[in-house]
Amino acid sequence: MRRIALTLAFGLAMIAGGCGSSSPSGVSPAAYVKSVCDSLQTWGAGVKAASDQLQSVSTGTTSLAQGKQLYGAFVGSLVTGTKQAAAQLRAAGVPAVSGGKQISATLVSAFEQAGTGLSNAASQAANIPTSNAAAFQAGEAGVTAAIKASLTGVTRVSPRKNPQLHAAAAKEPACQALKSVG
Repeated sequence: MRRIALTLAFGLAMIAGGCGSSSPSGVSPAAYVKSVCDSLQTWGAGVKAASDQLQSVSTGTTSLAQGKQLYGAFVGSLVTGTKQAAAQLRAAGVPAVSGGKQISATLVSAFEQAGTGLSNAASQAANIPTSNAAAFQAGEAGVTAAIKASLTGVTRVSPRKNPQLHAAAAKEPACQALKSVG
């Protein structure tokens, strides 16, 4: 859950950030931050739901094959949600602020890269051995590490502050809801 909170906090920092000095053109800062925060809120809720689902059903798992299937479904949910978030973030457009094109591109790229990393983790999950518990646990640990590495890339994006986006985020309820996650 802490990783999700960090990732959502990143999203809030991202919408309040800015890089470069290109001339502003695109969607209004308010529309941009609303779209971004709505996307991040949906993504975070999906990650939490997938995690909660895995935890609730894994207690009744009776075989390694069933555990593998459940873990694979969990990773698949992360892949789907992250790729949907990348598409939604791309659809948010470019904020009409200085450096808006870079802000948008950096955020979208971070989620696309996370989606690619999570897709690789899903492939790893499909290959978790079920011959014995030690092999299963080692395979699961490798997938968990790949998931964490994929999401860490999202949290590392940290552009400079943009006052227009910061002000718009401060007024947007969806952004305020992200602040309270944790």
